[in-house]
Amino acid sequence: MDDKTGKLEAIEYIAVTLEEDGKMLGDLMMPAEALEGLSQEEITRQVFAAHKRLRVADQMLNRQRIKEDAMATGPELMKSLAQMVAGLMALDVWKTWTERAQQDAEELVYLERLARDPDAATTAVHETAKTFEEPLLQMWQEGSESEDLTAWLWQHLIANAISELEDEHGTGVIQSMADERFDALLHKQLFEAQDFKAAVANLLGLYAQTWTQFLTDVLDLDHKSLPELRQWLGIGADLKEITGDTDLQGAIQVRRPPPASPDPFSDELTYISTAAPGLGAFRAIFQAPKGWPDDESGNPRFVHRVDGSKLKGAFSYHIMAPSSSEDFALAQKELAHAILKDMGPDTAWLHMALLAYAAQTTKGEMFFIPRQTVYRVLGLDKRTDLTRNKKDERCFEEISRLMSLGLAITFLQLDGRQLDFNRGIGRLWDVGWREYGQAYLTPEKVGRWTIRFHEWQLQGRPGVLWADPFLYGEPMRQIGVMTCDMIDTIDRRKAPWGAGLAVQLVFQARFSPGEVVRIRNRDIIEFVGGDTQPEDRRLRHETRVQVMDAIFEQERWGWRADFSKWPEALRPDLAANQADAMLDGDGSEAAASRCPEGYWESFINATTRFAPPAPVLEANLKATKQLPVPKKSKRKPITASEFKEARQRLGWTQKEVAQYLGVSRQLVSFMEGGRREIRAAHMRKLDQVKK
Repeated sequence: MDDKTGKLEAIEYIAVTLEEDGKMLGDLMMPAEALEGLSQEEITRQVFAAHKRLRVADQMLNRQRIKEDAMATGPELMKSLAQMVAGLMALDVWKTWTERAQQDAEELVYLERLARDPDAATTAVHETAKTFEEPLLQMWQEGSESEDLTAWLWQHLIANAISELEDEHGTGVIQSMADERFDALLHKQLFEAQDFKAAVANLLGLYAQTWTQFLTDVLDLDHKSLPELRQWLGIGADLKEITGDTDLQGAIQVRRPPPASPDPFSDELTYISTAAPGLGAFRAIFQAPKGWPDDESGNPRFVHRVDGSKLKGAFSYHIMAPSSSEDFALAQKELAHAILKDMGPDTAWLHMALLAYAAQTTKGEMFFIPRQTVYRVLGLDKRTDLTRNKKDERCFEEISRLMSLGLAITFLQLDGRQLDFNRGIGRLWDVGWREYGQAYLTPEKVGRWTIRFHEWQLQGRPGVLWADPFLYGEPMRQIGVMTCDMIDTIDRRKAPWGAGLAVQLVFQARFSPGEVVRIRNRDIIEFVGGDTQPEDRRLRHETRVQVMDAIFEQERWGWRADFSKWPEALRPDLAANQADAMLDGDGSEAAASRCPEGYWESFINATTRFAPPAPVLEANLKATKQLPVPKKSKRKPITASEFKEARQRLGWTQKEVAQYLGVSRQLVSFMEGGRREIRAAHMRKLDQVKK
């Protein structure tokens, strides 16, 4: 900020991506002038030095004296930031209106009269800034913006001060200095040796420019009518009354959620789709960490085969390229293998939840799952050791993994008759997340800013390739039941295989309804991707413990395990099944009651009889082959791919479509990415264009 003119000085920064030993450290915003004329080696050295100082500064923010100084500046910083952003936004409104008014005969009248009264123009911009300032402050105070900004700004102030001290005393001296001495020097450097207010103003200026760019994009000034812009500026017919009439907060809340779908987990039982593609996806997910076999092109592929008395089929699963579009392309091999390694029980449990929501939809209908429900499904609702941002990150990671799961049906036969089906590759789930509500800007630890909204929902629909025949079509539509307690009570740490066994019980109980469900230990191990032939005694013990934990875990939601068909020496209910010897040495120290020699084959082939909870048994016994197909919705939603195809047919860019529809280019991008609902009126306008 220039003290004489009061104007904000533009600061040019360059985003530099940091990578060390193959590990991504993040992005760092570096002043452009600091890098001018330097060699690549010198730039690299400066960037990493700056990154190191920021990490040190971040750690120092927890020191009591500095923390007190930092927190005390919070309210003042927020007010200064609001004034800067409000002023820049008012200037943007003024600039947009004056440039467009020159091309409009009616507005030109106001512009010419303002030219004769410059004081009125100055007053208009000033008053507009004041009306922006108050809602900005209120918006930030309601969120976490104040704390985020304070932490970010002080981190950079401290890092800059450390750099000055290193230049003055030498890096080695500073690093070996006692904490008390260093703190005193740092405090002096911050508040005495440098112009503290100027340093704060420079950093706030960068932050304000980022916020202003975002807010002006949200307000979509280029597509606001000239009378609207003039009203914001308070320019009336007499050029005297300053109205300042604008609802900035309302304008910023640009992503409002659709109504949430009915919660399938609110009752005792939950209905889910138990069709073959859903079961195959579970198997593919549980097998993912140890890798899928490669196809003829070297890409990972998992094949699930069904060979029933009536239905026979083959379903292959692939990893699709991450993309917001609906174009289906296989992921590059290394990326595909990396995605597979990160899949696991949480991915499977989210897939289970989507099957439950999908069972309630009609053809083409989307479902919407609140953030708190996703937390519940992933076991994050009770985690007090994670921040809100960390929980969200974990949710988005799991959603992204399911977004990457592709499916192809390669063979399908019903009652000996070959069926027609889509032979392409499509996404198993067309899902993503939609942010809405209060907007705020989050400064990342290494100088990157992220626009976030206070709330989000998971939204999506089942992939059309499998949903049409298996979810909405007859006679292959299959719906089963599960108890809602499964979602809440599963112990993800003690019994990681519990989710896999729970899935097996749900599907097997649906396909073979009766008094009991029989599952071999071998089937449990194979389903979750375990090893049925561990190399040594220790690994056998660990595998057996995992199986037993998974079996006993099912009792938490009503299943009763019967071990009467096990070999007597291995039956846990007879207390004959003691832990395998895990002691070092030749095994002579092991307890006499350990499992008998050569027990492993008997153990993995032992069959447990599971008695389902009474409500599940009753529901499955009453169920017909398929529940009634839901009534078709009156209006079929327009998909992102249909909208994109309409634009491509015209040969238009996203910007050209935005200009034609009178919306922002960002909105067009969101619609093509499935992040915003597509209005029928927009589609009709595109269809009416003559090629």
